[in-house]
Amino acid sequence: LLIANVGLALGEKGDLLDRAHQLDPDVPVIVLVPGRKEGLVAAISALKNGAFDFLEAPIKNPDELVARAERALEGRRLRLEMRRAEAELRIANQELRRVSQTDELTGLLSRRHFLERLVEEIERAHRYGLAIGLLLIDVDRLRSINEQFGHLMGDRVIATVGTHLRSELRQSDLCGRYGGEEFIVMLAETNGEGALLVAEKIRERLSSYAIPTGDGQGQGREVRYTLSIGVTEEAAGGSATIETLLARLDAALVRAKSQGGDRATPG
Repeated sequence: LLIANVGLALGEKGDLLDRAHQLDPDVPVIVLVPGRKEGLVAAISALKNGAFDFLEAPIKNPDELVARAERALEGRRLRLEMRRAEAELRIANQELRRVSQTDELTGLLSRRHFLERLVEEIERAHRYGLAIGLLLIDVDRLRSINEQFGHLMGDRVIATVGTHLRSELRQSDLCGRYGGEEFIVMLAETNGEGALLVAEKIRERLSSYAIPTGDGQGQGREVRYTLSIGVTEEAAGGSATIETLLARLDAALVRAKSQGGDRATPG
């Protein structure tokens, strides 16, 4: 709390009001003004420049000064509490947005957020005549892994695939968990041939990783998995809708699975 003569707070004798607010934007300032018409003008000027209140000098009633000081301090406390609450709300909203946009197990984009971003990327590709590649990736026989090693191991497989997928992709690409054991990837400015090459590289690299079981049933016990990948593209200059591209992608994955899995199939 700062109580100052108006001549110090404003005017030729100093700029105490400005300096006080530079040090603490929330400091309440009460200015003392003369009890004449020019005092009222000075009081209005002080209030416009950030003073909390004014009081006529000389002070005739000390209790009034105490009451105004207490009110000023209470106003400061409420402002600080409101600012803290706003900051906490901002952080909570950011976390809520992050959770809604991210798959908890893999850290990849959620299905909903991926599809929202994909719509934007398809529109951008159409606008600038760019190609985009799409991959739909399925972990083969995950049900067998769950039955043999338990669902926690199945979750480890899914999380491992998500981690390695991120490392294989560029910052301009998108990757999300599509549901269950399926992942979806958008390759920016990549045609069908390039997307198939990326799919084969992902399939070979990720299928080479083994996950130790850690079940205490002897050394060397580990889980291996393979991937089936459907591949499609939106060629440069194309005009396909997202529904058409996803249908193509799903059909390509079905063909890969029907041919025994562990392969990338264009569609």
